[in-house]
Amino acid sequence: MTDQLFLIAAYYLHTPPLEVNNTGRLCAKPIEVHVSLSTSQAKLRPVAFPRGTTFRSILALLLREFATNNANAFGGVAWAFVSPLASIIVATTIFSAGFRNPPIGDVFAIFYATGVVPFSMFTAINGRLGNAIKENRRILKYPRISVMDCILSRLVFVILIQTLVGLGIYAAILGFWDTKTVLNFQPILCAMALAILLGFGVGTVNAYLFRVIPTWRHIWSIATTPLFLLSCVIYSFEQVPQPFDAWLIYNPLVHIVAMSRTGFYHDYPAHHVEPLYPLAVGLILSIIGLLLLTQGRARLLAR
Repeated sequence: MTDQLFLIAAYYLHTPPLEVNNTGRLCAKPIEVHVSLSTSQAKLRPVAFPRGTTFRSILALLLREFATNNANAFGGVAWAFVSPLASIIVATTIFSAGFRNPPIGDVFAIFYATGVVPFSMFTAINGRLGNAIKENRRILKYPRISVMDCILSRLVFVILIQTLVGLGIYAAILGFWDTKTVLNFQPILCAMALAILLGFGVGTVNAYLFRVIPTWRHIWSIATTPLFLLSCVIYSFEQVPQPFDAWLIYNPLVHIVAMSRTGFYHDYPAHHVEPLYPLAVGLILSIIGLLLLTQGRARLLAR
């Protein structure tokens, strides 16, 4: 079913690298090679792919993500939006009942949302990109589909879904409660951008390590189990006692969450926030991940 959906998307995007063979299976067309013979030697000149092939491949893969995400469930792709939205709403309701006096402001719901929205953006991108190669291994065998096509299509998909989820959460809370917050969009957007960059960096590195070192998937799952509690989502950094605050400051998500909250609470000082730290971590991991994925395609597909 997945191959048929991808073939349909590629057809409407005028992307010609795929065809159905005599057995009814999806396969790649052979690359044409022009041979000009001379008296001295025969020169081979491969035909270049048409311009815009990468964009068409990413768009086709993006359509495939929407078509196959929760395809067997009632409502289809709508669950990609409803599921995280409902999870955050339920968690917000439970925590609001247990924590009536938030560390900042008067309403715990908006305090929690300002932390969980960027945190969810990071975890969703990291998780989706980490499984990109495993779940697209068959498609990556086609010559015109690169690893980065799969990575970027999933990145765009997650950003679209999580942005809608974040807007829905903020709109519901601000409309239901009198939060007495003053919005400053610059730190909010910066925090989301840093969460995307960090998620992309960690996700690309994990996409390689999950394939090359299968045990790393279990190690990563165990190591990141307390990440939610260590990212200051349900409490503020100022509440962390010494000497644990000196260790927690090395978590880049702590800076991202605090930066997001400064966009809602103008009187929140957040002296510990250093935007360059998560930016540097995200850039370094992104470069490492891109180098691993672009240089190790054959090794990734061979396993």
